[in-house]
Amino acid sequence: MVKTRFMRATVTTDKSRRQANGQITVEYVLLLVVGVLIWWTIQSGLVSRSANHPGIVIGEWRAIINLIGTDIHTIVQP
Repeated sequence: MVKTRFMRATVTTDKSRRQANGQITVEYVLLLVVGVLIWWTIQSGLVSRSANHPGIVIGEWRAIINLIGTDIHTIVQP
């Protein structure tokens, strides 16, 4: 960052401000990309609806639905 001392005050030039704004934009975009990648990884692992490889939540939900659908009480009689 370029600073110039003028009459006991530090003045930042416009060029350094533009560079700082550009750096902030690049850092924001990189953080956004990292956040989206983390979200995508979690989403594909937890709630994927693929028939071959369902996510953890969807797989357990299907198991619960199948358990309810088999109605154990009608199959096993005391």
